[in-house]
Amino acid sequence: MVDQENPWPGLASFTEDSRSFFFGREQETEELVRLIRRHTLTVLFGQSGLGKSSLLQAGAFPVLREQDFLPLYLRLDHGPEASALADQVKTALLTAYENAKADAPAPRPEESLWEYFHRKDIDIWSAKNRLLTPVLAFDQFEEIFTLGRTDEARRDRSRAFLTELADLVENRPPAALRARFESGELNATAYAFDKPSCQVVFSLREDFLPELESLKQEMRSILQNRMRVRRLNGTQALEIVTRPAPALLADGVKERIVEFVAGARGGSAERLTELEVEPALLSVICRELNERRKQLGQAQITVDLVSGNRREILTDFYERSVTDLPEGMRTFVEDHLLTKSGFRDNFALETALEFPAVTRPLIDTLVSRRLIRLEDRGGIQRVELTHDVLAEVIRVSRDSRQQRLAEEKTRGQERANRRRMRLTRAIATALLVGLAGVSWIAWRAVRAEKQQARLRASAEFHEQKSQRLAYASDLNALQGALDRDNLGRARVLLDRQRPAAGAPDLRGWEWRYLWQFCQSGAQKILKAPTPDEVSAISVSADGAWAAVGTREKGQLSLHHLKTGEKLELPTPAGSHCRAVFSPTEPLLAFGGRPLNWGTTPSPAMAPEARVVQIWDLQQRRVIRSLPITGACAGLAFSADGRTLVIGDAAADNRGEISRWRVVDGAKLSTIPTSISAGYFVQVFALTPDASTVAFTPFQSATATQSEIRVVDLTSGQLKWQQTISENSIMCLAFSPDGQRLASGAGFADTKIYLWETASGRQIGRLEGQRGWTGGVQFLADGKHLLSGSADQVIRLWDLETRTIVRAFRGHQSEVRTFALAPDQQSFVSGCKDGSAYLWNLNEDRAAATHGKISSGPSAENKYGAWTFSADSRALVTLANDGRLTRWEGRNFDQPTPLLPLDLGRKGRDDLESGGNNAGAPNHVFDGARPRLALVTPAGQVQVWDWALGQRVREWPANADQGQASVSRFSADGQTLVLSTFHPTTRAYHYREWAIATGQETRALALPPAKPGSRRSLTHAPGANELLLVSTEDTESMRYDFAAARFIPTTSLHLNQLSSRPSFSVDGRFLFAPSAMGEVRVFDATTLQETAKLRGFMFGAHSVGFTPDGQRLVTGSTAQESITIWDQGNYERLLTFPTTDSGLNSTGFSPDGNVLVGRSSAGNIFFWRAPTFEEIAQADARSAKLEGVVP
Repeated sequence: MVDQENPWPGLASFTEDSRSFFFGREQETEELVRLIRRHTLTVLFGQSGLGKSSLLQAGAFPVLREQDFLPLYLRLDHGPEASALADQVKTALLTAYENAKADAPAPRPEESLWEYFHRKDIDIWSAKNRLLTPVLAFDQFEEIFTLGRTDEARRDRSRAFLTELADLVENRPPAALRARFESGELNATAYAFDKPSCQVVFSLREDFLPELESLKQEMRSILQNRMRVRRLNGTQALEIVTRPAPALLADGVKERIVEFVAGARGGSAERLTELEVEPALLSVICRELNERRKQLGQAQITVDLVSGNRREILTDFYERSVTDLPEGMRTFVEDHLLTKSGFRDNFALETALEFPAVTRPLIDTLVSRRLIRLEDRGGIQRVELTHDVLAEVIRVSRDSRQQRLAEEKTRGQERANRRRMRLTRAIATALLVGLAGVSWIAWRAVRAEKQQARLRASAEFHEQKSQRLAYASDLNALQGALDRDNLGRARVLLDRQRPAAGAPDLRGWEWRYLWQFCQSGAQKILKAPTPDEVSAISVSADGAWAAVGTREKGQLSLHHLKTGEKLELPTPAGSHCRAVFSPTEPLLAFGGRPLNWGTTPSPAMAPEARVVQIWDLQQRRVIRSLPITGACAGLAFSADGRTLVIGDAAADNRGEISRWRVVDGAKLSTIPTSISAGYFVQVFALTPDASTVAFTPFQSATATQSEIRVVDLTSGQLKWQQTISENSIMCLAFSPDGQRLASGAGFADTKIYLWETASGRQIGRLEGQRGWTGGVQFLADGKHLLSGSADQVIRLWDLETRTIVRAFRGHQSEVRTFALAPDQQSFVSGCKDGSAYLWNLNEDRAAATHGKISSGPSAENKYGAWTFSADSRALVTLANDGRLTRWEGRNFDQPTPLLPLDLGRKGRDDLESGGNNAGAPNHVFDGARPRLALVTPAGQVQVWDWALGQRVREWPANADQGQASVSRFSADGQTLVLSTFHPTTRAYHYREWAIATGQETRALALPPAKPGSRRSLTHAPGANELLLVSTEDTESMRYDFAAARFIPTTSLHLNQLSSRPSFSVDGRFLFAPSAMGEVRVFDATTLQETAKLRGFMFGAHSVGFTPDGQRLVTGSTAQESITIWDQGNYERLLTFPTTDSGLNSTGFSPDGNVLVGRSSAGNIFFWRAPTFEEIAQADARSAKLEGVVP
């Protein structure tokens, strides 16, 4: 229970009952409610542990109830004994009506959700006689793709329910209902065909978003109204820690807790606002600290309680939950509530109570300790872990327990062996007393050494396992950081996996590939990161110098962009430097204001600080000081350089805008900004002709709106003003012709708005940033705009199409400001971390990391197979029409036609499936040589050398044995393996042919397949063994060439194959992709299943390996088209999408640098990673660029 003494629920979600303790998510709540009101369907997604359930129940639900909505929290039950999914929704509706005392018609058992919510009599009246709109909020919706697909019956049930939901949210009458309308059986006038009288929310984990998006053909709304839940920043985390019960926290402990959970080290330059915090982890650690406080009898949580690390606290939480319970309860939790691959599972309570040592009181104990929870789904109580964040800790405990049990079993066997040997030893001892004494001592020494060796091996095993898990976690977090454009966080995660001296190097292709996206595209680093953020950037009229001003210390430095010369200038105000170069003369104007200017009272400023100085670049001295009444809030020169306009924060905090003549420093005019006391100019912009100024008054951090005011500088009259529902306008800029104004806001609204200068009418907006806008500037052509954002990216926009032309990545913190060079070819940017970068505006410095070889429009032009040249420099493709093409260049964009081949219909069909179907292929490449073998329509076996451009051998296949298919070249390239299938007798033959002579050297009759079944051949490395796999039934077998016999494999059931099984590079494991959404892994010696790779919505279509055998790649569909796995522990390391579906052929180049996948659409995709040598060279150049090395 959540109360003042226990204000943090741990891993449990906040509910409506505990909403008074739910803080820090106000903006997310407001946005979620807005989205729910706006469209029928809202998709809420985010990583596990980010508080989606709490945001729904404790955040959105109370607000929705106040606005005449009736929210329903739905967690579907996918158990075998559960009722139909639509019936669960109807039951929940009736319960909600009863709890709300609402007057509403009950849904009929036989009607669909579309029918019910489109009835004309569907009005739902509250107890206060107000119309209510139900909100069907499906939480943990990803379970329909996991628990809802464990067998065929559940798959069918889930598929039918998804169709029913699609009909509802797309406002599409179900097909059966339409048929009844058309036949006249049902009167359509009984239904309202406009919008359904309900709203729907899907809340799911972000890693299951690809599965949801695969439904876009029948449910397009899933792409339109979405909200991504992100990690908390440090400020939000502080509210969650502090506001529920501030009396429980000692001084200084709240910041320490937030830093502790975020993994930040105390005393670092990292600010709280830059931290990323998982709400679930924060809540459980706060709860654990509170439990420690209560155990010690303390009134407050003190700093000394915040010790250890996150995993230790979670481990303590888990161990404290199960230590005093029977061992059977730990076994139940670890072996049954967690899948083999480490995902949460659940059981019906009745089923759980059938396990040994599991009782209802013990279940209730673990529920009260928040380790597990009971949830009613469709009238059935189900048991599951409270949160995914526990999975890793419990999996480690399970592995340790199983390792301990295995060691105990081994020790038991050793003890039994020793007992059997005692009699023999006694006799030997009697005969050899003297020698026995020496032997006994030696035996004890050997035994102790063996025991120590076992302990060392066990410790090394668990250490390596822990390191691999940490590596996988960092790589997944790294990809997430890059997806969010958080390059600073990505660099930390990337560098954390660089091995220390003597440590194992776990990095693979995926680390090298992601390394590319962590590099800066800047030409030069003018200023390395410091704790003092950049507040001003300007480039001189000749483009030679860049001025960089800082915020806290007010430092101002000049950097020569070619020679690297650097000058330091003293600033008058001492902080928050403002600086701008004249567009026509070598003059720099600068000033500043105290950081806390605008507070009440504002700090006093000495007279010598209340000036704007003009510095002459040629004379290298201040030539003019312009006295102002207070702090300098902004500066701008007119386009002709004759006038300087200053935004002035006067001594009484009232603002004014003044115009000065540059040549003699004369003050031309002053315009009061007419802002109420306590506020002054925050940012402003000047039209090139200096006739109009736009500015924004300073607003406090708690303000809910701000203003844009546009003033005619000649008359001093206000032309227009706009109130913006946003707490701060961060930047303003006029177009070169002065007819448009661009504004960038912050925090809640990340869009850039365009305004008509004359009228104040909004004429457009730019969407695509992930953070608030630090700066905007029009290019000279007026058709493009440059913007810098807190998401660490600078973007070039096309204003006609409102699209992003180019994105500049390289900063590792918020982009605060930037300035274009006069020639419009480059720009300089400044960042919150104090760095300043020089960029080429027209150059994309990023190397080509991926690409596509597109097929033609017809089926004949599709590419069906591919291979690499031995040196990995060329990619060779085979099209359905028989065209063999060599592609060269870094982007494989230089094609050379090689050969036209006669494939026939079977060959084209085989290529259509990617050459990797579960049956037998009609062609095969020699991976080590430039050769291709195929069977022609006339039944001829041909071997072609595509380097020579000619056929090197041809011989007839034995037509009387049936249809021939090529299988593979031998490792030495001397032999070609074929198989034949007779469709009438269903007989198979395995045949080997000497390529040099075209003579058959081995023939083997294979057992016939059952009717309706086909066999495929898979060769173990070394060609000592042949595996025969049935594609339809469960009958498979192996043939041992050395023993010349068949070996039945009753354990190998490989029905529902989506492609031929593949042996690992070392031959130890067999991987079988399945259409059931998994890749099954077998021990190649015992053929016992050892693991499953899960998470594929519509099946895993292909498997490939890196040449070193350390990584496994799987091909699938859409957002999960490519997945990289660690073959050491089968952890998912990297996933990325393609625009196509069904990657039915995947693999790597011989040098291991290029990954290739062929889609069912006939396109060839590739992804290129640099070598470690290239990375080392680039890192050395970057280090020298950043001044890290001399």
